[in-house]
Amino acid sequence: MKFVRTFICLFIACFLPFASPARAGFAEALSAFDAGDYQTAYDEWLPLANNGDSAAQRNIGHLLRRGLGIPQDLQNAALWYERAAQAGQIGAAVNLAFMYLDGTGVPQDVRKAADWFRLAARQGHALASYNLGVLYDRGWGVVRDPRRAQDLYIQADRLGLTLADTRLARLSMEPPELVIPAQDNPVLSAVETVSADPVMDRWRTSKFQIEALAADPQALRELLLAGRTAYLQGEFLAAAEKWYRAAEAGDPDAQYGLGQLYMRGQGVDQDSKLAYFWLSRAVASGHMEANGVLQELLSAMTPQEIAAAAAAAAAPR
Repeated sequence: MKFVRTFICLFIACFLPFASPARAGFAEALSAFDAGDYQTAYDEWLPLANNGDSAAQRNIGHLLRRGLGIPQDLQNAALWYERAAQAGQIGAAVNLAFMYLDGTGVPQDVRKAADWFRLAARQGHALASYNLGVLYDRGWGVVRDPRRAQDLYIQADRLGLTLADTRLARLSMEPPELVIPAQDNPVLSAVETVSADPVMDRWRTSKFQIEALAADPQALRELLLAGRTAYLQGEFLAAAEKWYRAAEAGDPDAQYGLGQLYMRGQGVDQDSKLAYFWLSRAVASGHMEANGVLQELLSAMTPQEIAAAAAAAAAPR
């Protein structure tokens, strides 16, 4: 879903020659991070974080969450994010919200996710406004309130999240989706006024959303039909996007359609491994026509390509 721009706010004072020792340490850590020296970044940021520097706390959370320079530790990542969020780091609040959505490092709790999105939304965070709107739109963790959802989409749109404008236009046509960050980069400023979120990967789907979609047959049907409509209109990329989300939730028709798109390179780059991945899942899900198309795919692949595709399909995701 797994679509927003990257907002970067650079705090120039960090790099001025008369910066305080603490600020100099933050800048050194940032330089180390940019150079790929994550251990040094961690060593520089940790004492600052322990002394209450909220930007350093947020970045320690990033390193722990991603396992950069140190072993991955999701529980401690969540703790650092919470400390930073309570001190006003809205990017940390959004990351913590996503952790509660998926139950990574913390027990899954959609209500708490909504609380953290709400905190960030009140401070002008576009992505938090949009995702809180999704929760109200779907009634996930909150009492369903389409009017409140609409207000939040409008707020996100005014803050520059163009996806929100699309959501408003389609409010009654299809279920909304959560926008999930592809990764968590440290914000480049020690004092942030606008959150520096990374570019979103539109097709990345959270575990929470997969489970919610799988339990909602009507939403699955709407996605499948939207994909078919796009396909018939020659909008193959749009079809792939719709079918991807339904396929992740286990819909065999979507798996079959997506596999064919990858097989034929329609709207997406031709990719035999991904075609094999989705067609084999459609077969396993009982799709009546998928096996014939899978055999057609296999007949055009070398034994080495088939072995690589099978290994990729069997790997954990």
